[in-house]
Amino acid sequence: MHVTPHAGTVTASATANTISGLLLPYGEIGHTSVGPFTVSAGAVDVPANPGSVHLNLQHDRARPIGKAARLIETPRGIEAVFSL
Repeated sequence: MHVTPHAGTVTASATANTISGLLLPYGEIGHTSVGPFTVSAGAVDVPANPGSVHLNLQHDRARPIGKAARLIETPRGIEAVFSL
């Protein structure tokens, strides 16, 4: 499945070499290659090891540019900090 994010605010830190923001908002319509969908709180298991979640350039697994340093479940959705 390919997901096209419509990101809100993304924060970058050049000194920490990270980017952060809301990765998966709850209750908002997402658009994928298989059609629209929404995600509810509790529907996704946040991995205990955030580094297992990779950040890829243009969804290309052959071009990783970072790994999750933190994944935080909040009332709004899952927020993430990625180390680049």
